[in-house]
This record gives sequence, structure tokens and C-alpha cells, in this order.
Amino acid sequence: MKRVFSFIMGITFLLGCILANDVENEAFQALLLQPITLADGRVYCNPAEAPEYYLAFMKTFPELWTMDVPPVAPDVLFTNHSHQMQLSESETDLYYVLYSWILKSQQDREVFSSLRLEIYNIYSRINHIFRMLAGGGTAFGHEEIRISAYVEYQLHKQGEDFVLQWQILPKKEELDFLRSSLWTVGTFSVELEERFSGMAWQERGELFAEVNHEIDKVIISISSDFHLQAALDYIDHVMEKRLEEGLWEIL
Repeated sequence: MKRVFSFIMGITFLLGCILANDVENEAFQALLLQPITLADGRVYCNPAEAPEYYLAFMKTFPELWTMDVPPVAPDVLFTNHSHQMQLSESETDLYYVLYSWILKSQQDREVFSSLRLEIYNIYSRINHIFRMLAGGGTAFGHEEIRISAYVEYQLHKQGEDFVLQWQILPKKEELDFLRSSLWTVGTFSVELEERFSGMAWQERGELFAEVNHEIDKVIISISSDFHLQAALDYIDHVMEKRLEEGLWEIL
């Protein structure tokens, strides 16, 4: 009886491995079928041009194609699985882009097409505002690429409620809070305080006027409670990241 049980368990394990390999092969094959795009439609990479590299990358991070449902945030997934690895910024970018691409393939509903671009534009404008206040830096360029992962995560997190949230208009006090949050997070740094103190009043006034103009663009794009919550969630993500770093590092 024990031998029969052991045989059955062995067959079950073997079938499990075969199924896992099938899932792996399907994910890898799909990866090579078409160029991978960002949330705004731009082509980021074409795996067919270097299939060995992309297949090796996917095999290094199997959690990308076996993500839990609902998925965890991209930065959490990345931190949990890459803490022992020394990845370059471009490799980290690729990790986030693959997260975005795989999650998008799971929720590529037509209704999300326009919403995906709207949320991406909001996140991109917020990143641009923070870049302006910081005086530039390569970190913001990398963040611009990784934004797509946060867009897909947001759509997945809020997707079931988007019909209701779409119909709710944001209140003035909520938009005022959003404006205040952009300034608070955007100026959260000792380095920035030193930078502002060294600027002439006219120069500082011009910068703040430009930033307010960009913030106005964000406010105008917040047409529903869905957009508002997405913007606030992204700002919270940036603030948490800066708090973990201790300071706003200008690279």
C-alpha cells in the first residue's frame, strides 16, 4: 500500500512539474511574440532581438509570471525577491516593465484602454513636478519608466470599483488636499531646502509659478474619484519611498 501511495505521489509531483513547465514555456513564448510597451503605448524593448537575455531574466525572477491574485505592489514584489541581488538601474527598470506587461495581459479589458493612459499621464505629470522641484536627476527618468507598473497595479486594485468611482466627482476640498500633498512630498528634503535658500527670489518665484502651472494640469485631469484615488496612492508611494531613503537623493 505504501508503494502504491508513493507511486501516486511521484506521478502527482511529475505532473505538477510538467504543468509548471507548460506555464513557464507559455509565459516565455508570449514574451517573445511582440514588443513590450509601456502604459502610454511606447515600445520599451523587443525581446525577439535578444531572446536569451530576456529568457534568462524571466527565469531569474519567476515571481513575475506566477504573481498572486491580487498582486502586491511592484516595489514590494521587487524588494521581496531582489534584496540579495545587485541589479543595475536599467535591470530594475526591466523588472518593473515586465511586471507591468504581465499584469496588463491579465486585465487587458477594453474599458481600461483609455483609463490606463489617463492614469499614466497623471503619474507622469506628478513625476515631472517632483523632477522640477528637485532640479532634475536620473532617478526621475527611471521612475518615468517604472510608472507603468504602478498604473497596472492601480487598475488591478481599483478595477472592480471603477464604474462607481467613475461617476463620483471629486470635491473641492479633496482637490485642495491633492494640491497640498504635491507640494508637501515634492519639497520633502533637506537638500531641496538648501537649494531653495540659495536661489534668488525672482528665480524661486518663477520656479514656483511653473510648478503651480503643472499642478493645475494634474488637478484638471482629476475628473472622478477614481482618478483622485489613483493620484493620492501614487503620491503616498513616493512619500513612503523617500521616508525609507531618509532623504530625497538627487542623483
